[in-house]
Amino acid sequence: MNKNAYSSLSTLCIEILLLLLFCMSSASAYPVKVNDMKMATNIGLAVEYIEDSASAYTLEDIIKLNNSNQFKTSSKVPLNFGYSPNTYWLCFSVMGDTYSESGWVLDLPYAPLDYVTFYIPDGKGDYKELKGGDRIDRRAKQLNLAHPAFILGNQLLAYQQYYIKVSSSGSINMPLFLWTGAAFTEHLDRSKLAIGILFGILFALMLYNLFLYISTRDNDFLICNLLILAYSFVQGGYFGISTQYLWPDMIWWANKSLVVFASFTFLSIAFYTNSFLKLKENSTFLYKAMLGFMVFYIVLSIASLFIDYRLASIIIALVAILLLITVFIGGMVVYARGYKPARFFLLAWTFFLLGMVLLLLKLLGILPHVFITEHSVQLGFAINAVLLSFALADRVNILRKEKDKAQQEALEHLEESQLAKSKFLADTERLVEKRTIELEGANKRLAELASIDVLTGLSNRRIFNEAMDKEFQRAKRARNELALIILDIDYFKNYNDSYGHLRGDDCLRELAGIFRSTLSRATDTLARYGGEEFAIILCDTNLEGAVKVAESIRQAVEDAYIPHNKSDLGYVTVSCGVTSVIPMMHDRIEDFINNADSALYDAKSAGRNCVKYKQVINR
Repeated sequence: MNKNAYSSLSTLCIEILLLLLFCMSSASAYPVKVNDMKMATNIGLAVEYIEDSASAYTLEDIIKLNNSNQFKTSSKVPLNFGYSPNTYWLCFSVMGDTYSESGWVLDLPYAPLDYVTFYIPDGKGDYKELKGGDRIDRRAKQLNLAHPAFILGNQLLAYQQYYIKVSSSGSINMPLFLWTGAAFTEHLDRSKLAIGILFGILFALMLYNLFLYISTRDNDFLICNLLILAYSFVQGGYFGISTQYLWPDMIWWANKSLVVFASFTFLSIAFYTNSFLKLKENSTFLYKAMLGFMVFYIVLSIASLFIDYRLASIIIALVAILLLITVFIGGMVVYARGYKPARFFLLAWTFFLLGMVLLLLKLLGILPHVFITEHSVQLGFAINAVLLSFALADRVNILRKEKDKAQQEALEHLEESQLAKSKFLADTERLVEKRTIELEGANKRLAELASIDVLTGLSNRRIFNEAMDKEFQRAKRARNELALIILDIDYFKNYNDSYGHLRGDDCLRELAGIFRSTLSRATDTLARYGGEEFAIILCDTNLEGAVKVAESIRQAVEDAYIPHNKSDLGYVTVSCGVTSVIPMMHDRIEDFINNADSALYDAKSAGRNCVKYKQVINR
């Protein structure tokens, strides 16, 4: 099938689920700040990407495209491209304490990815290539894990670009975490424990259903076990456990098994629904609909061995949503007609339907890859399987003791308890959500206050340092010129001594307004550097342009004619130090700022109320 057909199917998926779509806020990429004390660093916000629709780019091509700013900033955390046939290139860089005694590990905890290639810079212009993915022979992988993970060594290269190439016939989800080696080992142990608990619950439920089948000879218990078994294989493929332990060298089957067992899972759901709800007696239309679903999934389970994995996955996702909705509607119809065992059935499928829809929307790239969408189907199915087993047992009890008043009262009390519990949980969830929103608002306000100089309303020294680091590194990559102006208010200590600190504060605020009104570009960064010093970062500006900006500010302050009886001129003036540079790889931010400070010192020495400059010329 051609790419247009894939695109049409993906569009159809999105249109069917359009009412569930919500917007994600965008984020700007920046180097990942790491340190050896962190357990894990989510680097999603630091990732940029580019789409390779023809799968033709080489690493050299990608480096050139990155240097020319062709990469896009990630807008989802983590990146989720849905069922895309294209290849994607990702890049990120790091800063901070980049050495770890236990080493560093890049973790991509999404096992169904087919091909992942990781390019690690060596600091000399070359890159080391590592491969991962479920279609890569385990002997060619650096780590024999269920999902892609790569060892980066003890020392990360700060401000160097790390590249990732990924393609997959399934959904392309890219959760990215940077771990220390010791923390990653602990994380693997915890993950294995959590997965073990999940499969332990499923196995216990199968034993429970088997025991009830032996006791009652009700075939629905065996059908329920078939459903749990098929789902267990789906989860084994999703987590990469089947590939790692059951068929490690059968790459073709490892890729196909996920859609095959998914088809068997939905086949079991249709079979179980038909049998449990007795649709043949209670609803002829729904009975025929379920038979249609059963035939469809039998055919698809066989066809999925031969057709494209991506196409099979999209078809399963589309029909699964329709099936689950039909199952839920069937439960409501049958329960409304007086079939009491359907009540547990409805409650069970409410949890599973919600979990499955969230997962399918995530795989289609509509919802983000967060905890609730990543694990919703496991939680939903675990609750569903427990309640389905209870539903079967409840049906047996109702049929055996339908006229027993005491049993009926016990069941009514149990139902009331469940409703009260659901209401309590719903009220608690609403309260938690309300408090969470209030906390997020408070954190946002604190973050805004932490970035602003309270007196002048300008950016503070912390924001200046972050902006300087970002623009300096960007200028290095793009080979653009960067300029810096440092301004100092002349004789400001004398001004405070003469007029008092309150008048001094008023003077600072007035000057801040003059500086702000003089600058015309939104990309320029104006900050209070400290005390009576201010700093301006000018992107893509040469020395001549920066000197003109500094002179216009100096003239604007002089024209404001703010009285100053301790100044030789009788009014407030400023001195400006200007510098510019096209930074090379060996250049340091500290030297750049020191040049501006030195120029400011020259301006002071020259009698103040003037502009002096120094330019660094790299050779």
